[in-house]
Amino acid sequence: MRTKLILVLLVAAVWLAAASPSQCQIVYGRPASGSTGLVYSNWSVEDSAQKTDITQISFPLRLFLPLQDNFEADVYVAASSNSLDQGENDYSLSGLGDLRVQVNRSFSDDQLLVSVGVNLPTGKTKLNRADETPVLQMLTQDYLSFSQRRFGEGLGFNLLVGGAQMVGGLRIGGGITYRYIGKYDPYEGVEEYDPGDLISFNAGADWENGPTTVSGNVVFSMYGKDKWNDREVFKESSQIGFGLSVNHNTEGFRAGGSLGYIARGRNSFFAPEESKLKVYGNELSLAGNLSWLPPNGWFYGPSATLRLIAENEQGFGNSTIFGFGGTVGRKLGDTGSVEVSLRYFTGQADGGNTDVSGLQISTGVRISR
Repeated sequence: MRTKLILVLLVAAVWLAAASPSQCQIVYGRPASGSTGLVYSNWSVEDSAQKTDITQISFPLRLFLPLQDNFEADVYVAASSNSLDQGENDYSLSGLGDLRVQVNRSFSDDQLLVSVGVNLPTGKTKLNRADETPVLQMLTQDYLSFSQRRFGEGLGFNLLVGGAQMVGGLRIGGGITYRYIGKYDPYEGVEEYDPGDLISFNAGADWENGPTTVSGNVVFSMYGKDKWNDREVFKESSQIGFGLSVNHNTEGFRAGGSLGYIARGRNSFFAPEESKLKVYGNELSLAGNLSWLPPNGWFYGPSATLRLIAENEQGFGNSTIFGFGGTVGRKLGDTGSVEVSLRYFTGQADGGNTDVSGLQISTGVRISR
């Protein structure tokens, strides 16, 4: 890998709303590859009034295409089937998400990066308010985790410009991302909704000491105002996120841990009257994993996560969600791999008034050539 472009600026910032994996490093000689799988997620939420169960089965597909030296493309799309059992009512929502294409080009011996992406509106829109909207509302609950949270949006594009270089023993990088989403019809009866644009500033650094790598990054994001019928209706608050990770890789063994914190402001509402409320609380996340990689091609190991979400200003209390599980897989020669992961979640939401439990099973196959 000849890249100095560790660009801790995350093309993930470009894909913020995509919830899809992404890489921004341009790696010399990296072959074309594709990955797909199935992700099963089931959550149970119970309070004094009722019990709610939601299940999602999603199918993500990602392709990586090396177009030429220092020039590459990522393609991502996902579909899912969702069912919601809420008291005596049953709801369902199934469909395709938008197709996202990202093209990356590096310059100046991989010290500069320009990345351009397009969001093609192939996903499901015009959701039925009676049957499908309740499912989407559960998918967007911040204390739950799903592979696919969004469906169709409008035609959009994004642009990232950044750079990175060595400073002593540090690889440092930074950049700016701009993201535009065009008008679309999110629900039946709501047409030509115009989401606000996004501008994001990213900076980060990596430090290596033998088999150990320490990485840190910060991402600050600002959002424009959403409009409907040419009237301002909503503005998402600015937010800043901090991340720190440590990874240790030796022959036959790998260990990693990460710490993240997101500070959010107050969202603005302009209709029916202007107001400001903190819809999502600040969030602290911890994660750790171990992997054994014996010479027979198998790999396996446990993992654990902890999410602490502060209360918001809509009367919803703090949440604590703990997850643990593991992964087992096998390499398919030098061209790919197959793996299965299982994770169980338990905790509480709304200041202890709601019990939460979940199960996620994911399978994946990756092939390169």
